[in-house]
Amino acid sequence: MQTNDNPRVIFENNDILIAYKPIKMLSHPERSLNLPDLLTFFKHAEYRVITRLDVNTSGLVLIAKNQEISSLLNEMSKQNQIIKSYLTICVGYFAKEEETIEAYLLKDSNQGIVRLSLSSIPNSEKITTRYKIIKEANQLSLVEVQLITGKTHQIRAHLALVGHPVLGDPLYGNQRFNQKLRIKTQCLSSHKIKFEMIEKNHPLYYLNGQEYINHDTLNQRLFDKK
Repeated sequence: MQTNDNPRVIFENNDILIAYKPIKMLSHPERSLNLPDLLTFFKHAEYRVITRLDVNTSGLVLIAKNQEISSLLNEMSKQNQIIKSYLTICVGYFAKEEETIEAYLLKDSNQGIVRLSLSSIPNSEKITTRYKIIKEANQLSLVEVQLITGKTHQIRAHLALVGHPVLGDPLYGNQRFNQKLRIKTQCLSSHKIKFEMIEKNHPLYYLNGQEYINHDTLNQRLFDKK
């Protein structure tokens, strides 16, 4: 589905690099995995990834060029000053055109998955996800998702919890639907990074209000073909 994609620079200056990462590529080097990674591709293994994506999630990755900028960006992320939006294809039609949903997430490290509950459980973390329907057709929905919190597998697990799993998701998805449409990789891509609410005296204030978008989204193209 997405094997012909190549990494590319979306924006770059002296502080940051925003790049497009295809599936089957890591965000940064990992010795235990024999896979290509984005930083090595750009020949900058010393850079620091701020918004890491799973190997099978494509899209925009925010990268800091030095430790000082990395610290600033990580703090901005904690303060919700870096807004990340995703495009995904979900199974079925949603009852509401847009909604902010909440749940409680618990990591299962032994199984390599997360478990969600609508009520608080011991050691769980509250998650918040906002979605908006872009298109609907053939029992599929093209959905823009914004992470209010950013936890492991949040989008995939949260959408599955409300009955609309990501198409192609091998962990939380509808395997019957995946097999029917012959989709073997999760249809999820980070397509927008926006900076907001940055104070005027902040070293990165020049980023305030800036929005970077990957307009050529493979999930949108795939949805239009279905």
